[in-house]
This record gives sequence, structure tokens and C-alpha cells, in this order.
Amino acid sequence: MKGLPKRFRRFLLAAGVYGTGNFANTFLVLKTTEALMPTLGIMEASRLGTLLYISLNVGSAIFAYVFGVLGDRFNKRILLALGYLIFGVYCIGFIVLSPGVLTYAALFLLAGVETGGIDSTARAYASELLGERERGTGFGVMSTVDGVGDFTSSTVAGTLWTLSSSTFTFAYGAVLGLAATGMLLVLDASSN
Repeated sequence: MKGLPKRFRRFLLAAGVYGTGNFANTFLVLKTTEALMPTLGIMEASRLGTLLYISLNVGSAIFAYVFGVLGDRFNKRILLALGYLIFGVYCIGFIVLSPGVLTYAALFLLAGVETGGIDSTARAYASELLGERERGTGFGVMSTVDGVGDFTSSTVAGTLWTLSSSTFTFAYGAVLGLAATGMLLVLDASSN
């Protein structure tokens, strides 16, 4: 870890904060089902949650390509920060917006943009920060940070949901997503 560039380590810190808050997208399905069940019934709410999840994944595939093209033309750090910001924004949306099919469709669309954007941009940005002889170690460390974040985020999100409510789960994600946005912009403002 000490042999990796300082800029990359600062990026890993922001990525770790984001990853610790970025819980599994299946929580979006759970929230949709739970919120729409009183008006639509369990079967229709579950079906809608599943369809929205499928659309999120289709959107993610499309926006991974879009962000890849944009990353070839624009600052990858800013694009990545935009992805972190979008995560924070849609988490807030799940807290403050009234439940509805169109509302949740828009929030799932944002989740697809965020997922695709971060999937393509994070790796591309990391490769800019790492020298050719450091990439294997750097990507290995990055994968470890991502894996720890994945486990931690969904464990904490599920615990908050169970012990309190979905509001706390989404607030947790929003705070860490917005914090990671700021960290990425501030910690690495002097680099590309």
C-alpha cells in the first residue's frame, strides 16, 4: 500500500467511503415493494419492484458505455464525483418524495445512471493514477476496498432498516455518498 501513489491512496479513501454507504440495489426493490404494497397489493408491488430492478440493470449497461465515452473526453474524477453525487441524491429522493410508480421509476433510472457511471469511470480513473508497474497491486487493493465496502454497506443498511426504518438506511447512504463526493473533489482537486 505504501508503494502506491499518494493520489491513488486519496482516491481509495473516497471510494471506500462511497462503497461503505453504497448498499445493494435490492434495497431499492424492497423499499418499492414496501411503500407501494398498501395501494397496489403485495403481488403488483413486487412485480413492479422487479421490473424497475430490471430497468436499473439495463440503464446501468447503457450508462456504463455513455460514461466510458464521456471519460475519454472529460475529467474522469469529475464524472466519478457526479456518480457519487447521484447516489446521494436518489437516496434522499427515497426519503423525501412521496411513493409512486413514476417517482420510483425516476429514482431507479438515477440508480442505473450511477451504477453504470461508477462501474466504468472508477476503473478508468484508477488506471490514470497508477503507473504501469503498480496496476496489479493497485487494482487488487481497490477490489479489496470495494469488497469490504459491499459487505459493510449492506450489513449496516439491513441493520438500520431492521432496527429502525428504511429512512435511516437511505439517510446513511446519502450521507456517505455526499461525503465521498466532497472527498473526491477536495482530496484530489489538483490532479486530473
